[in-house]
Amino acid sequence: MPFYKHNNYVWEGIPKVDYKPCDPGQPQTFSATDRQTLVGPGNDTAFHLRYFECAVGGYSSLEKHQHVHVVVCMRGHGTVVVDNEVYQVEPYDLVVIPPWAKHQLINTSDTEPFGFFCTVDGDRDRYQALTHEEVDEMCKDPAVKAALRIHEHYWG
Repeated sequence: MPFYKHNNYVWEGIPKVDYKPCDPGQPQTFSATDRQTLVGPGNDTAFHLRYFECAVGGYSSLEKHQHVHVVVCMRGHGTVVVDNEVYQVEPYDLVVIPPWAKHQLINTSDTEPFGFFCTVDGDRDRYQALTHEEVDEMCKDPAVKAALRIHEHYWG
């Protein structure tokens, strides 16, 4: 069906799932975040469009990969860390995350979800968690260190 009715940041007929399924034996890398794949496998497109929502206190994985992300913030307020840059974002702000950039999206609101659209290549690589050394290097910048959220089981 080519039409999906929107109701309070949920599209009817499109399942809302955990942000990232954890493979057996893989560490948890995010908190309180879910996703809806609005355009994805089966849509005959070269891209996928997903809607993510971080609940209060929620955040995405701190990760890197070869493909580009195009993020459009839609709801609430958040922080987007891209390498050693920290951006405070609100609805309709746009962030382009380049290949291999270390990045994380964090809800900074105490009262509402932080929601954003994310467009990526349909054919893409899997994410890579960062090493201790990569995180230590990022944390040399006090603003980045203050912004990052590292799940207690990030490294297993």
